[in-house]
This record gives sequence, structure tokens and C-alpha cells, in this order.
Amino acid sequence: MATTLTAPSLDQLQRAVVISREIEKLQNELNAILGGSSHKPAKSTSNTSATGSGRGRHTMSAAARARIGAAARARWARIKREQAGNDAAPAAAKSKGAAKPKKKRTMSPETRAKLAEAAKQRWAEKKKQG
Repeated sequence: MATTLTAPSLDQLQRAVVISREIEKLQNELNAILGGSSHKPAKSTSNTSATGSGRGRHTMSAAARARIGAAARARWARIKREQAGNDAAPAAAKSKGAAKPKKKRTMSPETRAKLAEAAKQRWAEKKKQG
């Protein structure tokens, strides 16, 4: 079956509705046979919520939220403590494996003059051409 990038036609949408209703009817029959709830919604395989925002709703226990909050508070307390001491911050940066800031590259006066002259020549040629 080939897939198309165009929107489905009205006939295709109507057929999809019919198939969806058949699936729902069969699921209700199966649930009745197996003794399950006949009004159970099917699980969605996508990660979209009912509003279609694109992100599903994830729940987190209060204990998990508390652990995350405590870890964040401890992390910020450590960072602020390191920043408070002038000599503590560089030591902490070294212990974390942070690299020193790169030295800014500078151009020698000779190179700068050479580049300026080349630019002047280019512009002179452009001016001659019109």
C-alpha cells in the first residue's frame, strides 16, 4: 500500500470512521467475553494529550519532586558558596575539569597592513569594472 503526502479524501475519512467503529465494537465484545470493562478507552501509542499539544501528561510522585527540589537547592547552595569565596571558585573550576578561557588571537601589524592593502586592491578593481 503506497502512502501519499496529500490530505485524505472524504471517502477515506468516512472509511476510517467505519473501521474505527468496528474496532470499538469488537473491543467491547472482547471485553464482555473476558469480563473486562466494556467502556475502557484504548491506550494511545502516541505521546499526545487530549488537547493535541504534542506532549503527553507525565505524573511524578511528591517524593520524587521533593528529591529533585532538594538536589537543585543543594546544587545552587554549592554554586553560591563557591562564588562567595574568591579563591574557591577557580579551584572548583579546576576540579570540574573546566578549561581555561582561550587567549584571544591577535593579528600582527604586518599582517593587518597586508590584508588592508589586499582589500584596497580588490575595491580598486571593482571600481574599475563599474
